[in-house]
Amino acid sequence: AMRLPPLPVSEYEGRVLRLQAEMARADLDVFVGYSSESESAISRYLNGFWPFFDFCATVVPARGKVALVTGAGSQIGFGKAIALSLAEEGCDVAVNDINLEDARKTAAAVEKLGRKSVAVKADVTSDTAWTDMVKQVVDRFGKIDILVNNAGIGLIRPVAEASEEEFDRLADIDLRGMWLCCKYAIPHMRRQKQGSIVNIASVHS
Repeated sequence: AMRLPPLPVSEYEGRVLRLQAEMARADLDVFVGYSSESESAISRYLNGFWPFFDFCATVVPARGKVALVTGAGSQIGFGKAIALSLAEEGCDVAVNDINLEDARKTAAAVEKLGRKSVAVKADVTSDTAWTDMVKQVVDRFGKIDILVNNAGIGLIRPVAEASEEEFDRLADIDLRGMWLCCKYAIPHMRRQKQGSIVNIASVHS
């Protein structure tokens, strides 16, 4: 499990509130609990429940790094919030999505924060698409320091009613897509002798 050094309560609150504001704009609810007992209590809670809140600042010194975030085009998902959080911490961000126009919107938001960005259209289930995407990012920025595997879908349907085609698509995006992300990013990280990968899972995967 990822363990994070404790931060002041005010710092946690600020990061939580930023994410809540982002989700509120998309009409989504974010559950976050607080404890007034101590900073360590809040630290333990957030360590276990929302480790990516402090991924940027406490696990990886982000300033000057290059991040690739998949599934970051949607304006109602975590991908955009993660991309913007990384940009706020000093990262240049490559924004991937199957919808190029949505990816461009997130990339433009990153650039408004003063960081460089590029929108890359790619199907995360495609071997060829991943080869091309990683090449585009490396050609543009020269490296990939951080990979956030965020792309994913859900299947809200009773198991007995789901079709094989629906299951195969779910497995392709949520499982195979994550594996391909790692497969093509890791060689670059090995050559750099450093790199960080964040895999975001769900009950569907």
